[in-house]
Amino acid sequence: MQVDLWGFTNLMLRFIIIGAVFYIALMFFIKIRHARKAGRELSPFLGLGLFFLFYAMTCLFFEYLDYHANFLYMEYTEPIPTILYKGAILAAYCGMIGLVFFTERILGKTKFAFTIFNLGALSYGIFFLYEQADLQLLTYYTMPIPILFLVFTWAFILIIKTKGEIRRKMGVAFASLIGFSFFYILSIDLVKYNIAGWLGIEASLITSISYVGSLVSLLLLGFVFLSFETFTEFAWKDKMREIFIIYQNGISLFHYSFIEKASSDGADLITSGLTGVKDILMDMMETENPLKVFDHRDLKIIFEYGDHSTIVLVCEENLNIYHSKLALLMNDFEEYFQDALPNWTGDIELFRPARKLIEDVFV
Repeated sequence: MQVDLWGFTNLMLRFIIIGAVFYIALMFFIKIRHARKAGRELSPFLGLGLFFLFYAMTCLFFEYLDYHANFLYMEYTEPIPTILYKGAILAAYCGMIGLVFFTERILGKTKFAFTIFNLGALSYGIFFLYEQADLQLLTYYTMPIPILFLVFTWAFILIIKTKGEIRRKMGVAFASLIGFSFFYILSIDLVKYNIAGWLGIEASLITSISYVGSLVSLLLLGFVFLSFETFTEFAWKDKMREIFIIYQNGISLFHYSFIEKASSDGADLITSGLTGVKDILMDMMETENPLKVFDHRDLKIIFEYGDHSTIVLVCEENLNIYHSKLALLMNDFEEYFQDALPNWTGDIELFRPARKLIEDVFV
């Protein structure tokens, strides 16, 4: 019996993809359980978990479909292959729904319009389409819309809404999405056979390349997003309220509000209160270590200490990005005013340039 080496290789590659993607989906569902215990938002992890789960199911359906076509010599139009093909297409739509939902949940501006669009396409495919040709037309006409939405939205999130480590992670995720889309298109028969004919190589080799590329892209995509503990950091700009810069004697040097129409009246009273609360808590805890975060229901107060001043950020959530930015702001502030701070005489107007320092870091 002659063994089709490329066919066997591609069979094994697809099984590896199925196993790897199922594993990543499982990791996301475990992440959901941990997020629930920690009181963090679950829905982004749910969307990603569904994407990987249903993509693995799509591969499984197509694997079984190829088995019927290649080993049982059944035509795709026969009942069992038709059911398998419909299952594969509908599972692909479910996976796309998960990824689009995740994206819209982070973006927060589309009111889940693209998720609803995919749900509509899925429902239409379930109840009204039964032939392979009709299902193919459905995917040709509707799938490009959410794919383009994902590409442009991830580019927007990457370029506009992120900085530092988050931007680096989103850069890898964006490259993985582009890579996955490319290799998925490469695996389509029409594309694959045309490229193979143009290059004069076996179509099975193109299939192997597309499978390896898809596997690498999906692994990168999965592990990048598994490295996030929460996705609320994408909206970090929307969760800030006010910044107070306080001198070492408790006097307010500068106040900046991220809330429109907020007034600086009473900034001295507020800074005195913040300083007093900080000192009382340190006395109660009998510690010399400075207080870093104070949690008051829906407000979090984060302290960053310098040689001559303290910066206080009032925000809605204690995010890691705030700590790194406050440290950067503190360094910039004390360096800019290094001549004035050690022997400050009480002139508040001296610190007006602090506005630009804050906006350079946070706005």
